[in-house]
Amino acid sequence: MKRALIVPALLLVAALAFSSGVQMEDDTTGPQMSPGPFGKYDPPIEVSFVGGLNESMLTTVIHEGNTLEENMWTRAFLDRLGIRITYDWIARSDEEFRQKWGVTIASGDIPDMMELQLIELKRLYDAGALAPLQDAYDQYIWPKLKEENLDFASKEAWSSVRFDGELYAIPEVWGRDGGEANAFTWVRSDWLENLGLDVPATLDDFIAVAEAFTYQDPDQDGQDDTYGMVLHRDNWGMPGGLEPFFNAHHAYPNIWIDDGQGGIVFGSVQPEMKQALSTLHDLYERGIIDQEFAVRPADKVPEEIASERVGMINGPFWISLWPLMDSINVNPDADWLPLIPGTVDGKEFRPFGNIAITGRYAVRNGFSNPEALMKMMNLYHQLVNEEADTYGFITDGDKTFEVWRFSPIKAGQNLGAKGIQIAISEALETGVVDPVLESGEGKQQYANVQNYLAGDRSNWAWYRIFGPGTPGEITYAGLYHYWDNDRFVIDKFAGAPPEAMVEKWGSLSSLQNEVIIKIIVGDYDVDYFDEFVEDWHKLGGTEITAAVNEWYSSASN
Repeated sequence: MKRALIVPALLLVAALAFSSGVQMEDDTTGPQMSPGPFGKYDPPIEVSFVGGLNESMLTTVIHEGNTLEENMWTRAFLDRLGIRITYDWIARSDEEFRQKWGVTIASGDIPDMMELQLIELKRLYDAGALAPLQDAYDQYIWPKLKEENLDFASKEAWSSVRFDGELYAIPEVWGRDGGEANAFTWVRSDWLENLGLDVPATLDDFIAVAEAFTYQDPDQDGQDDTYGMVLHRDNWGMPGGLEPFFNAHHAYPNIWIDDGQGGIVFGSVQPEMKQALSTLHDLYERGIIDQEFAVRPADKVPEEIASERVGMINGPFWISLWPLMDSINVNPDADWLPLIPGTVDGKEFRPFGNIAITGRYAVRNGFSNPEALMKMMNLYHQLVNEEADTYGFITDGDKTFEVWRFSPIKAGQNLGAKGIQIAISEALETGVVDPVLESGEGKQQYANVQNYLAGDRSNWAWYRIFGPGTPGEITYAGLYHYWDNDRFVIDKFAGAPPEAMVEKWGSLSSLQNEVIIKIIVGDYDVDYFDEFVEDWHKLGGTEITAAVNEWYSSASN
């Protein structure tokens, strides 16, 4: 790992070369670089990283003698770009990685390139440890990578990697904003049929169905042993989160939303929350929400699903895989529909949507070739999409290896390609198979859907995600409904937490969650919410709101 500083003499040479029109590529004392997004260094340059191995890597990535230091990706970067990958260290577990990485950041002896979370990015920027990247990005990013991946990053995602108007990292865009949100209310369709009920559409419809699931013996076993909706004491995220209830009342807890006056406010302390809490308390009093939710950890929700006690659950697109598949395995007649929730006033349902980036790639300040990050992202995007059977997934017998994870730099998937679910629907209807279904994940999901339609119920979960159908039947059809109609409400705060938030956010969040549960179960009257809002502001909320808006103002300019 090279840490040499650029000496004044070299700066003078560079200045003279620039002023006289001489191209630096003609300087034979250093590596020559061919032009363009895939220009190769000759001789090769070295780029250092840090790495980690865990049980998942060892069982689903390592294949046929490949190692983290030597594999198809390190060879591709060297052969095609003239970039030799090295590792300062490789941790042997997630815990060891966290420890080593903490020491590395604290010491300042960072690698040439790194993937960072927000608070790490801000810390290294404040220390002057990161290289500005705007010029390198403008000159070397592959237009196809921009069009098919990076341009899908939201304004909020890009604002998270800028400081004082300069770009200091490139977001790793792994999907479209909102894809992981609790955007669906899954409902037992076989119970609807047993009770002769229509598929619910409005919020009142959903409540009526939940009540019927509680009191009308939907499983027809003659026992009073079912209830409408499963929740958990952690309130948010995971299968069973509360988000759709609040979003149905146009309330957005836990995110920062537009205040209509050029600033942003925290959704958890807005008036719309109160009506949602009143509805939830009513459902709890009527037994539609089970009486144990306030003491149930989130990891116990799957037990409720497998027990065949519950008929509704909020969750993201993927919960057909887990925990709903447990219901399918237990009961051969079970089925669930991923419905778009109704709202309190009949207006469109707009779910909270997360920013869909998994990390941010940065370059050490002083590294001589920051454009190498762009070249590696370019090559990753090309190979993982055009040569997926070599660089994406390798099948050996009945096991598939995720060899894309060998690459230390990733650029997400081809979001500009025809969606797998859309391509599958068209292929089944017309017989014309889009190229997206001929390799990698598309090929696998097409086979899964075909197998389900041929009677293989073990592929039910994949069918509910990628099968042919409409919003309310297939989750990806639902996601496209949200995306195409711009329905996701995205968190407006995408910066690193200010000091006041670091110090006080934990206690404010605990207070919020305690008050929400106590209002739902009736320990507090719903009007207590107003007192909570006052306390939230006094205990740091006002200070945090000011700091967040200071960031928002600078990021918006």
